[in-house]
Amino acid sequence: MAEANNGAVLRRAPDRLDRQDVDILIVGGGATGAAIAWDAALRGYTVALIEKGDFAQATSGASSKMIHGGLRYLANLEIGLVREALRERRIWRHAAPHLVTPLPFLIPTSGWIDKLVLRVGLGLYDLLSLSAPKLPFAAPHLPRHSALSRKEAAATEPVLAGIATRGALRYYDCQMHMPERLAWEMLRGAAEAGATILNYAELTAFRQNGRQITGAEFIDRLNGRPHTVNA
Repeated sequence: MAEANNGAVLRRAPDRLDRQDVDILIVGGGATGAAIAWDAALRGYTVALIEKGDFAQATSGASSKMIHGGLRYLANLEIGLVREALRERRIWRHAAPHLVTPLPFLIPTSGWIDKLVLRVGLGLYDLLSLSAPKLPFAAPHLPRHSALSRKEAAATEPVLAGIATRGALRYYDCQMHMPERLAWEMLRGAAEAGATILNYAELTAFRQNGRQITGAEFIDRLNGRPHTVNA
């Protein structure tokens, strides 16, 4: 059992799954699993999530803490992927403004060709951000990229004063403060929408009917008891 700041309690109830069929079973309680559980529960699906350890203990807890719009994918002209990532970035700024905030980046430039290529790429990034699929709520855009002279770049980031540059370009993405907290808030939201959320519940086998998965078996690692969930 864990308690949130507002007093809402997320109770472990593994026995509940032995008596319940669910639409969606999610294995893994990191950021991705938590987001799927929250989204699916809000859409009216019956959801169960099992995590063999603590929530967000692995990749989510050791991530770069970035919620970025996929700038690097522009190199391969993956425009659709970038637009989708930019849309998701805006969603998270709206959904969790206390945990997702703008973060400026500086890219030093060494010549006019280098600077021109980067400006074209960042300009396209800005354009895609503005033209990303519309959202049903007001979500703020990040500032557009800007060019800094060598003096301005050094004033912004003193370490650049000792590097031979011709200035820098500044653009913005987002930083996710405490990804573990964000995952927890999504899990709590999923539970409030009716999902069953379990940590220390380790998957041991899938149940199958032919080639179709019909459920799963798991062990409650706190007491060693086996459980079954139909999904």
